[in-house]
Amino acid sequence: MPVVGGGVVLVPEALDENTLPSRLLGRDDELARLVGTLRSPVPRNGHAWLHGPAGCGRTCLARHAIEAAGLGAVHVNCRTVQTAFRVLDAAVDQLRLLPLEFSREREVRLRALRAGLRDRRVVFLLDDADALHERELEYLLHGLAELPNVSVLVTAAGTGSLDAFQSRNPSHFLPLVLEVRPLGAEAMAEALADRARVGIVEGAWSSDVMLAVARAAAGDGRLAVQALRRAANFAEFQGLRKLDERVVATTLAELRNLRRTGLLGQLTQHHRVLFKVVCDRPGLSAGDVRREEAIAARVLNLSAIAERTIRKYLNDDLVRLGLLRVQRTGLRGNVFRYWPVDLGGGEQGAMP
Repeated sequence: MPVVGGGVVLVPEALDENTLPSRLLGRDDELARLVGTLRSPVPRNGHAWLHGPAGCGRTCLARHAIEAAGLGAVHVNCRTVQTAFRVLDAAVDQLRLLPLEFSREREVRLRALRAGLRDRRVVFLLDDADALHERELEYLLHGLAELPNVSVLVTAAGTGSLDAFQSRNPSHFLPLVLEVRPLGAEAMAEALADRARVGIVEGAWSSDVMLAVARAAAGDGRLAVQALRRAANFAEFQGLRKLDERVVATTLAELRNLRRTGLLGQLTQHHRVLFKVVCDRPGLSAGDVRREEAIAARVLNLSAIAERTIRKYLNDDLVRLGLLRVQRTGLRGNVFRYWPVDLGGGEQGAMP
């Protein structure tokens, strides 16, 4: 069996979605605004909130901006570090600061940061901050935004957590709010080609393959890079010398299924019932989805949930996570219809 790095894959790190790409494509305006904000005086200014769907490039934009601004950074993924204490503890560890006391109190970590950052300008990058409980995030925004020489840079799916915070704490944390939209297929294909030039042997890939990956990924850059890496490794292990569109399509379908299963596994059974209802009957209106969910819930012996909860589960969870798509039809007033997101294998997610 060939060894990775000896046939198709040249530099595996270049095909890792966590490796910062050499260029940031299609984000000149956003980058300029973000760099200008990070260079602003703190604590009242210098903060930013980036929002957009999974895989749109929020983290990539944030990291490029921090680098362009010439600032140090603390980077914490809030999906894996899910309490304010653990976020602060990770910050103390990354900055190599010694806590003033050996205690598990978050205030102790905050005091250590305040003491250690008097002469250091640092950006706190809180990735997927909306994965934190509202109160945990509120504590962090309060505490970090008041530290000397600190900019707080948040990435999130939307602005709901920020709106909730500002409704309770007006004028305390007023970041630049930037929507990050997914790259188009051509720009994403060019970004993938940049990685392929470094990570894959010359002649083993083509611009057509990169464009096929970008189109199938449907705006999800993280998924596109993962698919490229897995397709290259598959070709390597099979003794192939080139990536073709068939291998890429198969890899993308597998990744989407794995992602969907993982996301649904983190949600409630009511979420899964709603998702199945839409998969079984794509294009259902919101009212029909609610009725079908109520019938299925009774069969499964699930307790009934309120209409507003179903609306939240559909729009704030399943749509936001990229599992469903919603379309406003305009018939009979405000009518919304739902489709499952295409898994890259056909017409499942297609909308008229």
